[in-house]
Amino acid sequence: MADFIPQAPEGGTLAPSPKAPRTAVASLVLGLLSFIFSIFTGIAAVVCGHKALGKIKRSGGLMPGKGMAITGLVTGYLSIAAIPMIVGLAVPVIARFQENAQMTQVMTDAREVYLAAALYQGDNGTFPENLQQLVEGQYLESDASFSSASYPTLTYDGGAPEGQLFHYFQPEEGAAPDTVIMISDCSFAGSDSKVRRIVAMLDGSITIERFPKGEPVR
Repeated sequence: MADFIPQAPEGGTLAPSPKAPRTAVASLVLGLLSFIFSIFTGIAAVVCGHKALGKIKRSGGLMPGKGMAITGLVTGYLSIAAIPMIVGLAVPVIARFQENAQMTQVMTDAREVYLAAALYQGDNGTFPENLQQLVEGQYLESDASFSSASYPTLTYDGGAPEGQLFHYFQPEEGAAPDTVIMISDCSFAGSDSKVRRIVAMLDGSITIERFPKGEPVR
């Protein structure tokens, strides 16, 4: 049987085949891009997809592009549905990043306090009895470097002198270089049973040590 070839009506021309709506093509493209750009293109894919399906429906199904529109809708909605999961993964990462940044700053403060205490020792032959003497002797301009008020969002055990960031232990004369002279009263996440604290030694080394969770600093 010979192939059927549509003929134009006598005295007329063959009507062109309807084309897919541009919104269907846009929905498909934006939906695929949502795998990279998430909702930034996913929402637009959903809007274009619904518009395309509406236009195709009004044409009585003559217009093609329904598959493209549906693909765009599905991928667009998937990008939107993935937002809670992305947020759930991102929030702990951001929180950990912020905590590590604060921990680095606390280490910087510990080093500044230690250097001031070392200068005090050089001038007076002994380390100060308490950190406030560093301010009184003008070895530090203020108590900002050892004040808990500088980090209001951190968790403190409360064992240090009121308002202070560190537990300070005046070293005895002739103490070993690895003698601990400061431990941060604030703690940082470590593991289920340990927390991390900033520790300063007599030799000037500043380290991060793990301590049992819930155990006060002595």
